[in-house]
Amino acid sequence: MQPEITFVVPAYNVAEYLPDCLESLLAVPVAKEIILIDDGSTDNTGEVAQDFFRLHDCITLIRQHNQGVSAARNRGIALARGRFVQFVDADDILRNQAHYPAWIEFATQQKIDIVKTLIQWIKHNGEYLTTQSPYHQFNGEAYVSHGHDYWHQMLLVNWFPLATNGFYRTQLLQQHGLRFPEGISHSEDALFFADVMCSQPDIRVLEIKQVGYVYRHRVNSASHSLDSNMRGCVSTCEIVKLLWQRMEWAKQRAMQSENQAHWQRMHKHLISTIAVQVMVLYDRYYVYLNETQKASVRHYFTPELLALVQPFSKIDIVL
Repeated sequence: MQPEITFVVPAYNVAEYLPDCLESLLAVPVAKEIILIDDGSTDNTGEVAQDFFRLHDCITLIRQHNQGVSAARNRGIALARGRFVQFVDADDILRNQAHYPAWIEFATQQKIDIVKTLIQWIKHNGEYLTTQSPYHQFNGEAYVSHGHDYWHQMLLVNWFPLATNGFYRTQLLQQHGLRFPEGISHSEDALFFADVMCSQPDIRVLEIKQVGYVYRHRVNSASHSLDSNMRGCVSTCEIVKLLWQRMEWAKQRAMQSENQAHWQRMHKHLISTIAVQVMVLYDRYYVYLNETQKASVRHYFTPELLALVQPFSKIDIVL
């Protein structure tokens, strides 16, 4: 029997958190498979993973040399058998699992490509913060939109292009060869989001106004380690370069394709996405670099890029 959903879980040195993560996935009351990838861990993550693998038939355990979260997710996409696929970081947990059967049933009946839920963040002090839905102004618990409208609302209201808070139709990802950029440690979700939205003109998104994913803010995690500012800046700059390529490609498609309206919208959204990502990398990473580090990355901030960003920028970019 085909699983209703595949959970792809890259795991690297998360022995302390992995049990809670896997228990939260096992609590989802649908036919499921869990593809657990031990990405070259050097702590007890492998032993914890092995224990769960022995106890639960729905878990597939893969061990590989450390290749990064994108490579692990891509391996999961290639192997996924579920009708839908969700990416889960091994130090996070799911919430409201009892609603998954209804969400999946609705998504299947309505031919939904992407289901997005709200994210709850656990801060260092134990405080909980919940993200705002792009469609927070609408009444009701859920809202169905076209992909270009959802992208537009995200850029206007709340830019959180995370891949983890929700699930994707597996056939969409596999059919279009949609993958995460490997070798890049930050902001990879933004490029994946853009690629998914550009993959076909009739993307349908179900936005659910309930928390489905709990993100754990860890000081020593890949996205929050004290020495990650330079890596974060370079990685995000590389993502901006790849987004720029997508923008140029969308511009060409808008001139050559029969579906000009779709590609014109995609071109416009890619411009806005580039601008947002540049502001993120400047405000989150660049300003914290020392002068030597700043000098080594200034070449990314070309005159063409700064000219594109300037109309959108809410901050002064001082290099």
